[in-house]
Amino acid sequence: MDRNQNGALDLLLCELFLDRHGSKGQDCSISKSLRSNLYKILRSDFYKKMINFMGTLPEQYVAAYKESYNRAANRLIREFSNNFCKDDGSIDWEKLVEFNSGD
Repeated sequence: MDRNQNGALDLLLCELFLDRHGSKGQDCSISKSLRSNLYKILRSDFYKKMINFMGTLPEQYVAAYKESYNRAANRLIREFSNNFCKDDGSIDWEKLVEFNSGD
């Protein structure tokens, strides 16, 4: 983990610790041993456990995602065609550049 991730993790741990112990809003510093132990847990088999826990869950949503993605793509293409294409299907570059320039 890089330095920014460590700092973010420290803040998260601090918030969780203080919230759990009813001291929300106070300053907190995480001990090196606690930080070290947590990083060891996260680096070890934490992600493997998460993957096993999820199992085939992502596969259940692939079809719905593809359908939703295709609907969004079709909607955007239709909107672009209606706004920036000529009757023959070619792009009306003047209209597109004018729109993009904010004039």
